[in-house]
Amino acid sequence: MAHSKPNLAEKICVHCQKPMVWRKAWRNCWETVKYCSNACQRQANRQARQSEPAHAPPPNMEPSLKTQRFNRPRKVLALPKR
Repeated sequence: MAHSKPNLAEKICVHCQKPMVWRKAWRNCWETVKYCSNACQRQANRQARQSEPAHAPPPNMEPSLKTQRFNRPRKVLALPKR
C-alpha cells in the first residue's frame, strides 16, 4: 500500500501561480517561502530588475571621494632588469 500525505500544507507560487506542497526542507522557514523553485525565484527577480528604471545620479552631483580614489589610473612599476 502506498504511503499518502493528504494533510500537507499548500501555497501558491508567486511567480508561476502553481500550487506547491510543504517539504521537509522548508520546515523551519515555511512562512517565508514564496517560490516553488530556485528557477522561479531567478525569473521573478530578473523580471523585477528589467521593469525598474535605470538609476542614474543627478548631473550636478560630484563623485564621492571613495569613487575618485578607486577610479584613478594605477601606477605601473617597472621591475629591475637582471
